[in-house]
Amino acid sequence: MRTLTLLGPEAVVVAAAVASLLSPALRPRQRAWLPAAASLAVVLALGLELWFGAQVGTLFQGGFSQDRFALYAKGALLLTALIIVAATDWDPFTAPAGIGLTLLATFGGMVAASAGDLIGLWAGLELAGLSAAVLLGRTDRLAARQLLLASVGLGGLVAVGMALLAGSGGTTVLADLRGQLFQHSLTLPLALAALLVVGALTARLALAPWAGPLATGTAGIVLLKMAATTSALSPSWALYVPAVAAVAMVGGGLAALAARRPGPSLVGAGMVQLGWFLASLAVPDRFGIAAGLFLLSAYLLAAAGGPIALAALPHGLAGLAERGVGRAVAFTACYLSLAGVPPLAGFFGQFAVAAELARAGLFWLIALGVFGSALLLFAALRDVRLAFLTSPGEQVFAAPRDRLTFAGALLAAALVSVYGFLALPVSSLALQGAAAIGLR
Repeated sequence: MRTLTLLGPEAVVVAAAVASLLSPALRPRQRAWLPAAASLAVVLALGLELWFGAQVGTLFQGGFSQDRFALYAKGALLLTALIIVAATDWDPFTAPAGIGLTLLATFGGMVAASAGDLIGLWAGLELAGLSAAVLLGRTDRLAARQLLLASVGLGGLVAVGMALLAGSGGTTVLADLRGQLFQHSLTLPLALAALLVVGALTARLALAPWAGPLATGTAGIVLLKMAATTSALSPSWALYVPAVAAVAMVGGGLAALAARRPGPSLVGAGMVQLGWFLASLAVPDRFGIAAGLFLLSAYLLAAAGGPIALAALPHGLAGLAERGVGRAVAFTACYLSLAGVPPLAGFFGQFAVAAELARAGLFWLIALGVFGSALLLFAALRDVRLAFLTSPGEQVFAAPRDRLTFAGALLAAALVSVYGFLALPVSSLALQGAAAIGLR
């Protein structure tokens, strides 16, 4: 019974994914209820996770670990999946595959969040990445093929690095491996293995515009767990991580400012916030990793809601509020959150990371992050002005308001707005999560 309790959220998500993939056998009128049914399944899984997730224990000889880190990470992934499933305008004929693959990617992230060994961590990462590539193939086969090749190649590098670390430590269990690495002196093979894993996972974060928030969030979760496991080897990537973070923060701000369409602007905004997330790894202790986890959840919520709000914009951003106020509000809240505007979720996440960077004396990285965020703020204010204060220049009709998509859009806006008021308990849970994976 205890096993069934701990695996309840995963079981609900898998069952909903399988049911969605098999639903093409239903009539079109019956498939119209699929997004609502899948949303209810995600809500049920989230409720079970919050209800049973406080239990602490391991299953499968350490392969599955339920702790505060798993509770936090799986809660963030389920909320992200809820936004995607509820707010997306699903076509009745393509919804079964789309929703099913979205839920499979969510399950992959949940596996990685609860994984207690390297095998489960890698398996969850690859399941999420494969699901994202197949999902992208429904709309862009060429991009999906490229994403699949990149994901497989980087996954292979991660596997090689993990194998080298496991061979050196003599175990694949994360807690045991971490203890073994602390007893080893930093040698060149160990340094290269740690750098290989961190570098490959960082490169997977760069695939975010094509992989989507769920696969990106899974890569971020794996990166946090591997950073905690290899914290004894942190000198091997002490220069690499801040350098990549700085490039992402400044480059993302410049890309958003130079963009002339809302889609590329959001891509640049995501790069900036992922740069802040990577910067947290420059402080690989309990407080730095907790700040990164805190920011990662804020990124996931905004990265899920922002692009969905732009799903159907044949007339561009101009006059977006006239065509759909729910989408305009969701776009604005998510975009400004990615830009780090208070009192939205992204601001508190970036502030938490900046505080840890200041504690470590990395003021130059804070300065570059603030510069990138300032560039992004200019781009965000420009696009928000177009959405609310300009006219499309021609007669357009308001988009038909589906209750579920409208509620999903407002949910995204509400979550990134309420996040700040819940910053203290949420950040405390993130700190407990960092302690749960062995950090002091």
